[in-house]
Amino acid sequence: MPPEYEAVPFFFKNFITLPQQAESTRGFLEYLVPLYNKTRPASVLHLATKAVAMATCGQYPGRQDLLREAVSTYGKALKKLNDDLKDPVMSKSDETVLAILMFSLYEVSKLVASARFSVVFSSSCASRQALC
Repeated sequence: MPPEYEAVPFFFKNFITLPQQAESTRGFLEYLVPLYNKTRPASVLHLATKAVAMATCGQYPGRQDLLREAVSTYGKALKKLNDDLKDPVMSKSDETVLAILMFSLYEVSKLVASARFSVVFSSSCASRQALC
């Protein structure tokens, strides 16, 4: 089974809170599920969402294999975005705008993961130096 079949539902279930009332929406993730369900599976929004979902799930112990898939999917999504931005209709669509916001979420998740690794690495180096 492809990794996104597990990662995308996990991401939706654990990281996206749908508003209880229409007037209480905050942020862009609340718009993701309805728009994601309306768009084609090969769309930039699907690709960007898969990349974010796999990058998020890849942060869990034993799931680092998803990080490679996330990078690959992110690259495909960027290529699709480049094509969509050349199209006058797609360049102004809600799907494209939301995909760009998902790209920013992907970049932030990579920064957080990098910072987490650097803290763990530097603390383990400090522990080794203290032992010597």
